[in-house]
Amino acid sequence: MTNCGILCNPASGRLKGRLHEIKRSLNTIPDSSYCEAVSSTEINQSIRRFADSRINLFIIVGGDGTVHTSFTHLFHIWKGKLPVVAVIPGGTTNMTALDLGMKRSPIESISLLGSAIADPEPTKYTLRRVLRIEQGEILKLFGMFFGCGLIPHGVKFFHNNIRGLGVTNEFAGGFVMIKYLPGFLFRPGSLPATHLTLLMEGRTVERHDCLAAFATTLDRLLLGVRPYRNLKTDSLFFTAINNNMKSVWSSVISLLAGNGGGSGDIQAGSMDRLEFLFDGDFIVDGEMYHARRQDGPVSITRTEPITFLVV
Repeated sequence: MTNCGILCNPASGRLKGRLHEIKRSLNTIPDSSYCEAVSSTEINQSIRRFADSRINLFIIVGGDGTVHTSFTHLFHIWKGKLPVVAVIPGGTTNMTALDLGMKRSPIESISLLGSAIADPEPTKYTLRRVLRIEQGEILKLFGMFFGCGLIPHGVKFFHNNIRGLGVTNEFAGGFVMIKYLPGFLFRPGSLPATHLTLLMEGRTVERHDCLAAFATTLDRLLLGVRPYRNLKTDSLFFTAINNNMKSVWSSVISLLAGNGGGSGDIQAGSMDRLEFLFDGDFIVDGEMYHARRQDGPVSITRTEPITFLVV
C-alpha cells in the first residue's frame, strides 16, 4: 500500500495562478498527505511530518530549488530507507525533473502519477545519486547541480532581471546566456574569475582562475545539453573552465560533443570525491551559498542511489 506525502511550493514559477487547479488534481491521489511549504523552515517541518507518518512515496511539486531544499532536509531527517521520490516540474528550469524524464505539464504529470500509483510497473522507476556538498561542520547540502564562478552571477541576473517577466520554462536560461555568452566566448579576460584550488587526497593538484566550474550527477542540463553523454554513467561529473580563450573554446566544443571538458581542464567522469578551496558564491540547484577558504575545503561526493518514480 502506498502512503504518499505531497510537498507543494506555491511560489514555484509554473504554479502561480494555478494553485487551485493543482491542488484539485493532487486531491485525486489516494492515501496522501498534503503540505504547502515555501521557506526552508516550512519544508523541514513538512518532511518531519512525513517522517512521523512513515510515507513511502514523497512527491515534490516545485522547481529545482524546492527539490534541493527537500533533499537536504530529507537526508538530515530521515531514518532508515528513504521513500521513493517523484518530482512534478513546477519551477522555471526544472533541470532535475527534465533529466528524470518528467517533461509534461504539472497537471498532466499529476494525472499520470496517480495512474502509476494505482498500477505500478517496474519500468516506471529509475535510480539517481544526489550530490552531497559539505564544508566542515558549516554546510551539509544535497542537490543535483553545483556551480561557481560565473554561474552564481547568472543566477543573480536571472532573479533581478528575468524572473519578473513571467517566463516559466527553461528557455529563461537563454536570456542569461544572451548577456554572458559573447563575453564568455570572445572576451573571457573581461569577466570575473574565481580562484579555485583543487585538492585530491589532501594535496593540491591544480589551481584555476575559473570562469565557471560545475559538478553534477545529471545527464541532461539546461536547454537539453548532455555534456557528459560519452563518459561513464552513474558518475560524479565535474568541469572547470579556465579564464582564457583556449580553455573556453576547447571546453565549449568538448562539452557540446559530450566529452565533458577541454584540454587542460579537470573533468571527473569517474571520480567519487572532489575537494576545492575558494572564496565566493556558489549555487546548488539555483539556491545561493557562500564559501570561504578559511573555513576549509568544499567537498562533493555522491549519496547512495535513491529511487524515483517517473511518468
